[in-house]
Amino acid sequence: SGTTGVTKGVMMTHANLVSNCRATTRTFRLSQDDVFLALLPMFHTFCWMVDVIIPLSLGAKIVNAVSVAPPKPWLETLSRHGVTVLAAVPPVWVLLSKSAAAQELIRAGGLFRTLRVLISGAAPLSKQTLADVKSVYGLDITEGYGLTATSPVATVNPLGAPRPGSIGVPIDGVEVRIVGEDGRELETGAEGEIEIRGPNIMKGYYMDEAATRAAVSSAGWFKSGDIGARDEDGYFHIRDRKKDMIIIKGLKVFSAQVEKVLLGHPAVSEAAVIGIPDGEGNERIKAFLVLAEGGSATVPELHAFCREQLDAYKRPREIEFLAELPKNALKKTLKRELRERELAKSKKGAPA
Repeated sequence: SGTTGVTKGVMMTHANLVSNCRATTRTFRLSQDDVFLALLPMFHTFCWMVDVIIPLSLGAKIVNAVSVAPPKPWLETLSRHGVTVLAAVPPVWVLLSKSAAAQELIRAGGLFRTLRVLISGAAPLSKQTLADVKSVYGLDITEGYGLTATSPVATVNPLGAPRPGSIGVPIDGVEVRIVGEDGRELETGAEGEIEIRGPNIMKGYYMDEAATRAAVSSAGWFKSGDIGARDEDGYFHIRDRKKDMIIIKGLKVFSAQVEKVLLGHPAVSEAAVIGIPDGEGNERIKAFLVLAEGGSATVPELHAFCREQLDAYKRPREIEFLAELPKNALKKTLKRELRERELAKSKKGAPA
C-alpha cells in the first residue's frame, strides 16, 4: 500500500498462496459450510486470501459487499445471507461498535446471529475497540498479523484463547522471531524487529533485486520493518513501524504508544503521531487529531492530558486538528503524506 514509502510490486507464487490458505483455514477451523462477506477491497492481500482464495478452495459461499460506507446496506446483506466469517480492518470495527444501523438490526434480531469468526488485520486494533465490540455484540475479535510479502497471514490469536493487544502466535509452518540491530535473535520481552520465515514468504520484489536482498536474508528471514516483542507464552506484540519510531535525544519513542494515549481522550476519534527532524539529529513530536462527532477539546487540554500519562520526552510538542487523516484505499493512515506536508511547510518558511 505504500504507507511509508514508494509502493513495491510483491511477486507471489502459487505455493506461497496455497500454503497460507491451508494454514489459515486450519487456524480458523473454516469449512465448506461457512459464508464469507467480502467487505474489503479484493485488490488487497488480506481480503484476497481470507474472502476469496480460502472460500474458493473450500467451495464455500462468498457474498460481495459494494462498499464499506454507509454500513447499513452491507449489514443487511450480512444478515440476509447468514454470514459466518467477517474479516475487517480496525476502522470498520470502530464503526460497528458505534453504528446506530447495527444497533437497530441487533434489536430486530437479524444481525450477527450466524457470525462465528470475526477477524481483524492490516493495522493494530485497540483494546478499547475489542472491549466495545464484545460488549455490544457478545463476540470476540480474533486479531492477526501479516504483510503482503507473507501471503499475508503470519500470526493469529488462537480461537478461544485471544490475548488482547497481541497479534497472536505463528500459524502452522511459519517461524517468527525478534532480532536486534546486529541481526541476532533477542530474548523474551526484548523489543526488536519482527522477522518471518516460511513457505509464505514472497519470491521477491518485482524488478528490484536490491530491495529483495535488503528484505530477505540468505537464510530466508523476511524483515518486516515492524518493531515488536515476544512474551513468556510465545505471543507476539507490535510496538510500532520501524520507520515510525521517533528519536528524541537518543531515546526511542513509539508513535503508536503516544497515539494510544491520545485515543484514550473521549473527544478524540483518530490520531496520527510523527517525528519531525529538527536539523540537529533529533526530532520533535507532532500529533494530528480528528475529533469525534460532537466531541470538543482544546490543544492546552490535550497537552495536560498527555502530561498525566506520558514521560516528558514522549509528549507531543505540537497538536493539530484535522477534519480527516490522509488514508489509502484500505483506510490505513498515510503518515508519509503528513511528513511530506510538514517538510514542505518547513522549506517554505526557510530563509532564502
